[in-house]
Amino acid sequence: MKASTSKEDMFFSEARELFEEMVNWLSEDSVCGLEHGESLF
Repeated sequence: MKASTSKEDMFFSEARELFEEMVNWLSEDSVCGLEHGESLF
């Protein structure tokens, strides 16, 4: 991801980091095979 110092990046950087964590979690093999409503917890 390109580094930037805009005000938009300041406001959304934390949300973007959390989004990337969710994307990474959802792409894990243990999650990809789950059906709707199934949980790992």
